[in-house]
Amino acid sequence: MTTRREVERAVWHSELEPPARLLVLALLSKSDNDTAIVPPEFTPSLTTLEAMTGLSRSAIGEWLNAIEDAGWVKRTRPPAGSRTARTTYSLLIGSPTATRRSRDERKPRKKAATSTPGGPPNDGDASGFGSAPSGLVRQADHSTSTPGGPELVRQADSTSTPGGPAPLTLLPTEGESPQKHSPGAKKPRRVTDDDPDFAAFWSTYPRRTDKGHARTAWASAVKAVEPAVIITGAEKFAARCTRFQTEQRFIPHPSTWLRGERWADEPEAAPRANGHQPFMNPTDADAYGGTL
Repeated sequence: MTTRREVERAVWHSELEPPARLLVLALLSKSDNDTAIVPPEFTPSLTTLEAMTGLSRSAIGEWLNAIEDAGWVKRTRPPAGSRTARTTYSLLIGSPTATRRSRDERKPRKKAATSTPGGPPNDGDASGFGSAPSGLVRQADHSTSTPGGPELVRQADSTSTPGGPAPLTLLPTEGESPQKHSPGAKKPRRVTDDDPDFAAFWSTYPRRTDKGHARTAWASAVKAVEPAVIITGAEKFAARCTRFQTEQRFIPHPSTWLRGERWADEPEAAPRANGHQPFMNPTDADAYGGTL
């Protein structure tokens, strides 16, 4: 009985064309080590073989016939009408070469194709080897081609730079839109305790608590507003808190103040027309226009 290793060694020393060699090796990867038989639970479908080899379904069918004719594989097909059973494969050591069946032996095509010298025409079979510019394509034979069919070549990518393929571009993941940065847009800046602007704001604000959230809110605020504007607003707010002797518990956290854009608050309203105004510190002469 032929082992998987013996069949694999025979493939490497054969003259099989690349598609035939690739198909035999793909089936071998599913086979048992001692018998080179593909167990029923590991029998690949045509869809699986397409994914493993990169060949089209029609090309896989033609090359399966070729390697079976050459004695590399024995197929046992399920009975007609069966919907669950699959074709089983037994790998063997076959002829050094495998030739695809002539067009007369293949299934008739609806559209006739013109042949090219040296091998089969460059028709629908080429789809089995990929499509330009990045896949394998079937190229017409030339005078130096060996008998037996066309050879596989990789077509150059028209967008590639000389010496290699074009660089890969990472695409956004699902649900994520590409970020567009205009030339004048500000880049996000990383805020630390050493940031002089944040340090100036922190030392000015009248309630220094929850510093971590304050750093985060500061980083968001300075994306749209100059730090000097925010610092000036904090100085005015601190002055009002001192003037009215506002208790710490009534002063918002710095992160809350920043997220609310409180530096843009309008000045306090003038005293009411009837002369009454909210209670202020009596010791502050300026609170009542200089008269007490």
